[in-house]
Amino acid sequence: MRLTEAKVGMAVLLAVVALSYMTFKVGGLSFGEKGYRLFVIFPDVGGLTIRAPVQIAGVEIGEVEQIDLVDGGARVTLRIQSGIKLHAGGSAALKASGLLGDRFVGIIQGNEKELIKEGVTLATAAGEMEINQLTGQASDLMTRFARVADNINLFVEGFQQTFKTEEGKNSVTDIVTHVRSLSAGIDSFVSKNQGAMGRSIANLEEFTAFLNNEGDALLHGLTEITEKIASGEGTMGKLVYDQSAYDKLSGMLDDLGKSLKQVQLITDKMQRGEGTLGKLIMDDSAYQNLNTALKGVSNTLGRVNRFKTDVGFHNEYQLTENENKGYFSVSLSPQRDKYYLLEAVDDPRGEVSLTQRLNTSNGVPTTLTELETKRRLKFSALLGKRLPNLGFRVGLMENTFGIGTDLYFQDDRVKLSMDAWEFSSDDPLSPSPRLKVTAQYELLHHIQFMAGMDQILNAERETFFAGVGLRFEDDDLKYLLLSGAVK
Repeated sequence: MRLTEAKVGMAVLLAVVALSYMTFKVGGLSFGEKGYRLFVIFPDVGGLTIRAPVQIAGVEIGEVEQIDLVDGGARVTLRIQSGIKLHAGGSAALKASGLLGDRFVGIIQGNEKELIKEGVTLATAAGEMEINQLTGQASDLMTRFARVADNINLFVEGFQQTFKTEEGKNSVTDIVTHVRSLSAGIDSFVSKNQGAMGRSIANLEEFTAFLNNEGDALLHGLTEITEKIASGEGTMGKLVYDQSAYDKLSGMLDDLGKSLKQVQLITDKMQRGEGTLGKLIMDDSAYQNLNTALKGVSNTLGRVNRFKTDVGFHNEYQLTENENKGYFSVSLSPQRDKYYLLEAVDDPRGEVSLTQRLNTSNGVPTTLTELETKRRLKFSALLGKRLPNLGFRVGLMENTFGIGTDLYFQDDRVKLSMDAWEFSSDDPLSPSPRLKVTAQYELLHHIQFMAGMDQILNAERETFFAGVGLRFEDDDLKYLLLSGAVK
């Protein structure tokens, strides 16, 4: 009997030991602490939980051990595996695996030779857009769609009620007739005044853009000028209030009258054929020589005029960066299969630099490394070769060497492009070359719509973009220039 009880007790003891082992194994617990601790302070850790993974380059190297509330944010304690060596100068960011995925801490490896020691507080880097913000935007968008659907239902119900009566049918018929008549009148007016309306709209857009950009500065400058004039400062102020300034201006006008008399004397000499200009005007041989020189200039301009010129500009909105990137381009084609492309690019990430600053947290000074970006104007100068449906480009692309290829469809209205440049970058988040793919559709030979993906080889900088632009050919430019000359 005792032997049976001993066997039962031994079986229970083994079951308890196995259950304890499985609990520690599945829960990731250990009897002794392994690895080392690092700290990072985030302004907001919404969605981040204890035991969330810590990754570097997509590889898990530890977990979140503890989250504490500190002044100005939340301090996250990271438990890093003992075999992982991190270099100083790195940073950490909150990331998410997809739109609704779990949050985790991503570490960006530093580029210094010194290794990070236990207890160091890492610098924070810009993470991805907050999940709460994205879901809030999606919820708001769904609410707006629901309101639009309700309004459409009310409109349809009212429209159906109108059609049930004879009077309503007649009213709708009259409305349609009037709308057609009004539309025909508008079409006739627009077709007759299309050129004038286009010039007026262009001038109005140019004027409003100038006021939008320079209006405040212009108003401020006018205010300062009027204040200085009222106080007697400057030339205008002295002219209004200072008698001596008025006397000087009067004397200058007298001198101007004398100068005009000298000009009259010179014109009289020219009419008599005296001097170089007089001989040029009155001497036939001088006229013949000048005419020959002008013919040479005309021949040179004629050769330049054979260049096919395209001028365009477009803007791309980068969805991930939430920035606008602008392009202004000029294409010169001396032959149908050869062209030169010149571009000025307003790049929101034109200049990337690393800055260090000293931060003190809980009495412990740490050096934080931050990545700064500045908007900068870049330039491209490319030589292009065109085959029937294929094109190649090579040269300077946004201040660095680059290459590109284009595929053309539907009489060049559809174009697929792929560009590669910036093979060596100072941006630590862009270690690979910059690869960009663009799909473009051209409407009415002037309006361009485009979309694609930039920074395909760099996951930290990868972004979708969409854009729109305008393109003008030789005939368009001649029309605009002649219209401006007529005005």
